[in-house]
Amino acid sequence: ERLWHTARHIGRGHGLGDLGAAPGVEAAVDLDTDASDPQLLFGLLELLRAAPHPDYRRLALRLGDNILATRFFDGFFLPSSAHVNATFDALEPLALLTLEAHLRGTPEAAPVWPAGRGYIHGPHDGMGRTTDSSAIWSKTRR
Repeated sequence: ERLWHTARHIGRGHGLGDLGAAPGVEAAVDLDTDASDPQLLFGLLELLRAAPHPDYRRLALRLGDNILATRFFDGFFLPSSAHVNATFDALEPLALLTLEAHLRGTPEAAPVWPAGRGYIHGPHDGMGRTTDSSAIWSKTRR
């Protein structure tokens, strides 16, 4: 019960609407949400697996659409259209693949998200020791 209370507040806090008094009960999800974080989609898909409610499915589709609309530019997944470099470990493709697997009724067909990310750490262009996320992937057009 306390865990559901927390999940419900996380959903509200991220603009997903009300996930319900209990899983799938009295849900009032926001199908007009502009949320596009692939981590939210992973969480919602876990909820959908545990409580297969049609509103959760529709909300997952909305998040998938939002990811494509706000993070897919010129064939690459990027944080914004101003970003220059696409990272090889972008989370968006895996989130969308996992959504597709759920929609087909075969969630086990998608690789499991390890809830982390790889990075490169070392000296870079006189910046001292840094990570690729600060030296490469965050670069934007001027």
